[in-house]
Amino acid sequence: MMFDKIKPLIDKFKIYQGYPWAHHCLMLFPICLYVTVSGFMYGFYGDGPYAFYRVLRESYPLVTNTLRFITNNYLSIYVVYLFILIRALYVRDKWELTFVLRSVVYAVLFITILTHCMKGISGTPRPGIIGPPRPFEFAKGYMTFPSGHAGAIITAVLPLAFWIGKKGVSAFLCLVITAVCFSRLWLAAHHPVDILGSVVVASLASRCIFLPRRPPDNKSNNTSTRTIL
Repeated sequence: MMFDKIKPLIDKFKIYQGYPWAHHCLMLFPICLYVTVSGFMYGFYGDGPYAFYRVLRESYPLVTNTLRFITNNYLSIYVVYLFILIRALYVRDKWELTFVLRSVVYAVLFITILTHCMKGISGTPRPGIIGPPRPFEFAKGYMTFPSGHAGAIITAVLPLAFWIGKKGVSAFLCLVITAVCFSRLWLAAHHPVDILGSVVVASLASRCIFLPRRPPDNKSNNTSTRTIL
């Protein structure tokens, strides 16, 4: 039957239990705490945060240039996925290959497609643009909610941290998330609420991507036993 032929492909994208929510929350805690506290101080949207970060940008040009470099090169994280892909192909590890496939497919669905649609539907103006939202117009300058950069980096980093499972790596990747999201605020590319919206979307994406480090029905450390899909 046709279903029997496509079932192995469908199984590659099923949702697995055992998601590490505590790890998830710790990774996102710094940026969420900062955005929340600064939001209550200067506002989550509009002229308040825009004026605050404008002063900082003009006062600290070195920081501005550094954050601009970070925001322009944030997708470099996918080099790690490329190494995982090459290794998976080299050792013929189908479980590892499935992890990379899930990461790419769900990132496209949640970040490239869903986030873009939400931007156009909300029609929220970029910081510094005067005027009300222009929903459903998909107009340039009015597609800011949620942040694509923030959503993309969170979607890429969280599953990677869970997959590697090293505390030091998780700490570094947490800094990556925080730096990229913070750069969007500092550079007046997004409102604070845009970052929070991205956290929600990217968290859903990460939940879908999540794959146990070993196949659930085989806990052996033997690499050959991982090629089950």
